[in-house]
Amino acid sequence: MFSYRHHSANSHEVNSPESLAGQLLVAMPGVADPRFDKAVLLLCMHSAQGSFAIGINRPMINLNFAEMWQQMGQDAVTSPTDIPLLAGGPLEADRGFVVHSPDLLRDGTLRISEDIALSATIEVLQHVAGGNGPAKALVCMGYAGWGPGQLETELQHSDWLLMPADDDLVFDANFDTKWHRCFAKLGIAPERLSHLSGKA
Repeated sequence: MFSYRHHSANSHEVNSPESLAGQLLVAMPGVADPRFDKAVLLLCMHSAQGSFAIGINRPMINLNFAEMWQQMGQDAVTSPTDIPLLAGGPLEADRGFVVHSPDLLRDGTLRISEDIALSATIEVLQHVAGGNGPAKALVCMGYAGWGPGQLETELQHSDWLLMPADDDLVFDANFDTKWHRCFAKLGIAPERLSHLSGKA
């Protein structure tokens, strides 16, 4: 059964200044894990205890927002059909998250940066479905996670490129081009980096 469980975060919690949270993880060409081929992830939490990220460029193939809304027992009539539903990552694919602008903050909302927040409550999702939610929002299923030091090791092995997150890249609905646009924003041709991934 589908569940939309609350992510454990204190109300309006923010990451520590030394955290890498709020940046984008852009998969390098030839990334070691094929599940992340051409993936763009928003790094939501990062500390010595581990890291947590949400994919923001892969629409789900076998489930759309209206179907998910019905599975939750909500009124399908109230649900807009054009809300994209994204694959947030390979872990707990039945767990839902809303990446959104911080103009709607509720108990449990994680403040990722000045411009980006993360919620995992029915209340915020209902606002999104009803058309009175945050000005910008992505609904994502699942997440990516790393244990202590694991992400740092992958960064050292050039599996990921780190770059600042901005509204254009995070909330833009042109998902098919988002990975390429990340490299273009940095002035990098990804085909020139294919030999670097997976090497220390």
